[in-house]
Amino acid sequence: MEGNIFSNTEFYYTDPKNITGSEIILEDEESNHLVKVMRHSVNDFIFVTNGEGKVYKSKLIKIEKRFSLLEKIETYSQKEKFPNITFYLPLLKSADRFEFSLEKCIELGITNFKLFIAEKSYKNKINIIRLEKISVAAMKQSLQAIKPRINFIKDLKISDTSLNIIFDQNAENKLSESLGTILEKKNINLIFGPEGGLTTTEIEKLKNTYNVYLTKNRLRAETAIVSAASIISVSN
Repeated sequence: MEGNIFSNTEFYYTDPKNITGSEIILEDEESNHLVKVMRHSVNDFIFVTNGEGKVYKSKLIKIEKRFSLLEKIETYSQKEKFPNITFYLPLLKSADRFEFSLEKCIELGITNFKLFIAEKSYKNKINIIRLEKISVAAMKQSLQAIKPRINFIKDLKISDTSLNIIFDQNAENKLSESLGTILEKKNINLIFGPEGGLTTTEIEKLKNTYNVYLTKNRLRAETAIVSAASIISVSN
């Protein structure tokens, strides 16, 4: 699928269960956005993704109060950019900054996330429903067809078979210069610390680690997260 096919379009999302045969249903908020915000009408062409790599060029054929009905015209497939990369994100003091970093990572093509409360994290509550909405919006905004997977974990117990990337200001290796070697690994975890960083205890729990730095400047936690995603995205 060529990237420029969708450059002047917008994406809508529907659960795969709402796609049967040649028909697609957009429910509630998506339908409302389609009709009330974007002012689409019957016979307009709409692009819908199922979040599983499919994009459907469709024709709007019926508008109801709670849903819109579309007819599939053409189907495109989109591959997941980084299926073997997982970002481990700690809760940050500012929920807004945390949400910003998650949103930008998704726009840059990262689709696998594990959220955790680090020892130095502020004990904020996680609003999974809100994060799901942010992730879907970011997916559509960036014209991607893979719905991000976001899970919460209690601690940093990670499989030894993965390469665990630790960000350390004093590391000898720079992420951008080490990326070729890193991306050859089967499973890669990028593990970020909160504002106060990861503790020695947390780092000692991790096996098969590789320390890197992003820049000689000290970055805010959310800036480091987005910077790493940018470096990886450019590599694609």
